[in-house]
Amino acid sequence: MYTVLWSSFDGAQKEYCLVKDDPVLGLRGQIISSGTADNPEPLWVSYEVECFENGMTRLVKVFSRGAEGQGHTLHLTHYPNGPWFANSQLLPDCDGLDDVDLGITPSTNMLAIRRLDLALEQSRDISVLWIRFPDLHIEILRQRYTSIGTYTYRYESLNSGYQADLVLSPLGIITQYGNLWTGRIWPDFPHS
Repeated sequence: MYTVLWSSFDGAQKEYCLVKDDPVLGLRGQIISSGTADNPEPLWVSYEVECFENGMTRLVKVFSRGAEGQGHTLHLTHYPNGPWFANSQLLPDCDGLDDVDLGITPSTNMLAIRRLDLALEQSRDISVLWIRFPDLHIEILRQRYTSIGTYTYRYESLNSGYQADLVLSPLGIITQYGNLWTGRIWPDFPHS
């Protein structure tokens, strides 16, 4: 298990994330935002993501609370090669999607990169469930990942044209997300 602290370059957002990778990949994190261009209100987010052994997303739990205390909860469940459910309701047109992208954090991009396991200069287009904040609205987002260096990947949103270069540590954890985020990693040492 590893602890990752991400900070947005503008200082508006901080994230604390635990990355579990044994025996399967999982994330648990909290984000505090003093506001962004897309959402100028303060925001607190708590999330948990669990993957299957093959790296596909299995379970997502997200809670967000805005400045006036209004909260939103989303619980996604995915069955292998099958349907997705949001708060126990079937999500139409989502069969075959393997990944979730929480739009407020770099952590979930790391999951797709690890699952795709691209060779150098290899590229892959995928569609993901993209969660928008603060209301936790779900959209299908087309993305492209391209391996452009040993630990560097180009992320592209095929819906909007946005792109960023993502730098990963040798552990496969994002340490820089374009000009938006930078991260620092600590291993979880055994306690005596």
